[in-house]
Amino acid sequence: MFGDAVLHLGISPGAEGELNYATYLFKLFEKMKVGVDVVREKVHPEIRAGKNIPYVYFVYTPFIKAKKLEKETEAYLKKFNIKLEYVNNANELKEKIKNL
Repeated sequence: MFGDAVLHLGISPGAEGELNYATYLFKLFEKMKVGVDVVREKVHPEIRAGKNIPYVYFVYTPFIKAKKLEKETEAYLKKFNIKLEYVNNANELKEKIKNL
């Protein structure tokens, strides 16, 4: 939430928690939950996800056995306008970051 992108390096309870909590907070910040009004600056003044460029979630596939996130997770990211990018190596990641 403190940057423009997230780098997902594997499937673990911590990584999955970070993905889920960041996705939910972003949903609230973008006013996608009816009846809930959360101002990102009141949560933390340095939160910038989605402010300057679209919020991007990079998944580093060499560290993920299935090579993809679950379909339901992908659907939620799409629904909340979080761009999902799969990368296979450091050079591909570097190029995608350059093109943000």
